[in-house]
Amino acid sequence: MKISNYVHFLKNPSLYPHLFRITLRKIKNTIFSSKTEIEKKTKNSKKVAEDWCKNKYVDVQEALKELKIEYKKDYFDENFSSVISDAHKRTEICPYQLGGPGNLSLIYQILESLDARYVIETGVAYGWSSLAILCFLSQKDEYHLWSIDMPYVGKDNSQWVGCAVPEELKHNWSLLRMADRNGVPLAIKSSTYVDFIHYDSDKSIEGRMFSYPKLWNHLREGGIFISDDISDNEGFKKFCEEMELSPIIIKDGNKYQGILKK
Repeated sequence: MKISNYVHFLKNPSLYPHLFRITLRKIKNTIFSSKTEIEKKTKNSKKVAEDWCKNKYVDVQEALKELKIEYKKDYFDENFSSVISDAHKRTEICPYQLGGPGNLSLIYQILESLDARYVIETGVAYGWSSLAILCFLSQKDEYHLWSIDMPYVGKDNSQWVGCAVPEELKHNWSLLRMADRNGVPLAIKSSTYVDFIHYDSDKSIEGRMFSYPKLWNHLREGGIFISDDISDNEGFKKFCEEMELSPIIIKDGNKYQGILKK
C-alpha cells in the first residue's frame, strides 16, 4: 500500500482497526505466499467464479419471473425521470469518478414487491442505488435505509459520497462512514430486521465471508439479498454452497450480480 494511503488512514482514527487488518493480511500473505502464488490464486478464483456465473445466469426478465415479480422495463426511469435528471446534474460536477447507476429499476421493483420497510446496503459511491431505495422508502417516515461506505483511501472525496441523493430524501437515511467490519454489525444492531440487502462494498473473499452470513441472518423470511460483482472471486459461490442456497444470477455489463431470496 502506498505511503499516502497509510497517511490517509492515520488521519482517520476510526479506520485504525481496518488499517490493522489490511497490514496483518499483507504480512500474512508475504510470509506464506509469494507474489506469483497470490496472483495465480486470485486469477484462478476469478476464472472459477466467472465460469460458474456464465453457466447459471439468466436475463433480468427471467430473474424477476423466478422471484414472482412482474417485469416492467425502465420502470424506475419512467416514474422518477426528474429525480434522476437532477441526480445526474449533481454527479456530473463531482471531480471524482465513483461508478455508474446500475440496474435501478430492478432494485425499485424488488422493494415494491416486498413492500420493504428496512434496508441495508454496503457501498454507496455516488449513491445511485441509495437513490432508488430512498425513492421507495421515503413514502413513509418510519421506513429506513442504513448505508455503509468507508471513506475512499487517498482521496478527499467524502463530501461527494451519496451526492445523487437529494436533501429531501435523506430523512429516511443513515450513512455510516466506516469499514464493513464495523458498519455491518452497527447497521444490524440499529434495525430489528431488514427486508432487502444490497451488497456492493468489500469484494475480497475475506470481506464477503465476514459480511454475507451476518447480513443473511438479519434478513427476514421472504426478504431478498443482492450482491454485485460476484464474478470477481469465489466468495459468493462459496457462501451459496456452504449455506445450500440456489442463487439467481444476472449479468450486469461484463460482470454478474447474485440474487438470493430467503
